[in-house]
Amino acid sequence: MKLSGKEVRLDRDELLVDKTDLEGHLTYVNHTFTKITGYSEAECLGQRRGILDKNGMPQTVFELLWKTVGEGRDACAYLNATTKTGDHVWIIAHVMPNIQQGKIVGYHTIGRACNPATIKGTILPLYNDLDRAERDGTKDTGALLNAMLADKGGSYELFVSDLMEMD
Repeated sequence: MKLSGKEVRLDRDELLVDKTDLEGHLTYVNHTFTKITGYSEAECLGQRRGILDKNGMPQTVFELLWKTVGEGRDACAYLNATTKTGDHVWIIAHVMPNIQQGKIVGYHTIGRACNPATIKGTILPLYNDLDRAERDGTKDTGALLNAMLADKGGSYELFVSDLMEMD
């Protein structure tokens, strides 16, 4: 897919919602999800959620996110999802493990709009640095992320939490 470079934005009152099984296959998407991504519900269900992840997001952020929810804890992250047409949308994703009878059986994600100034001034510089380091392959990007965030609260979770309060 060719990326268009065009950004699609969620309205402040819209929520992009999806559910996946343990392997990341979509089992539910709401109307806003289909409207924003351009995929129909039929095109989504059964597909891996990764159909939206073609935009150069740092792998380190995904690894941290999935490690956290894999441990049974909620996690939030700024994510840049790709639409069917190659456009992109920034969201603040709140990812929650779906726990039944003490076992994680899937995941539930709620994405909401974020402040474009936060993306441009804070998230993009951080993610661009991580993306360059990942492509270079010579650095431990997890350690690099921790070092970058040391002066911003010390963890990605606190960093995102502080940004969300300002958004």
